[in-house]
Amino acid sequence: MKIKQHRQFASLALASLALVTAANATTTAYSAGDLFIGFHKSGVDSDYLINIGQASIYSTASASGTMTLSLGNIGTDLVSIFGSGWATDSTVKWGVAGTTRLTTVGADAPNTIYASRAGNVESATRTVGTATAWNNAAAVGTPVSKIASMAAAYRSKTSTANSDVGLIQTNIGTSANNAYASFQPSGTNTGPGNLAFGYFNPTIEGSVTSSLALFRLLEGNTNPANAVGTFAISGSGNSATISFEAVPEPASVALGLLSSMMLMTRRRRN
Repeated sequence: MKIKQHRQFASLALASLALVTAANATTTAYSAGDLFIGFHKSGVDSDYLINIGQASIYSTASASGTMTLSLGNIGTDLVSIFGSGWATDSTVKWGVAGTTRLTTVGADAPNTIYASRAGNVESATRTVGTATAWNNAAAVGTPVSKIASMAAAYRSKTSTANSDVGLIQTNIGTSANNAYASFQPSGTNTGPGNLAFGYFNPTIEGSVTSSLALFRLLEGNTNPANAVGTFAISGSGNSATISFEAVPEPASVALGLLSSMMLMTRRRRN
């Protein structure tokens, strides 16, 4: 009788655990203007796509501090795909992309694109930092369409149990599923030239061991894109943190440079 009761309790415990796990997963959502962070590694048939919210969160962020993104336990998901050493594995790539598509979203006109580049930006004039700005273009139909296809493939899927906004995509070599990795160089949806989203030469990605600069591209403009800020990722094993730091306004940059010059002058006089 006791053995039977123990078995019943064990079954109930397992059932409860299953319910808890299922309750932590949810249906993924997407709105025009949302940004995505994607992760992939050559030779691994799964990638990881995270919706990090509206672009305006980052384009209007204060440059007075660093923003830590609340994304759930994404480290556990990264370990499940890329192994426990993902944080120091330079072959694990990550990138940021998003678009308003055909919609005006806040201050962003239709076909506005946000895209990253390996490195960092430290001023709105792009004169400081290690990332070169993408250029705007008269027509951006190709990357807008491809980013939108990726977003549509993300929407209404079941998130992971570790992150409400995280989605593990499998069979990424299949063009029909429009997985994040399929739009990166050597992917099946890059199009002619093997460029990220058929446009960015060669890629929006960097290694997870490096930071990512974010730029805002405007259709019909041929000037360098606007610098928005820098994403950084840190972690080890099941722990992962993504942060964002906005670029300062040009006036703030000028003031900072002036202060530095004055300080150097004083030191020389002393």
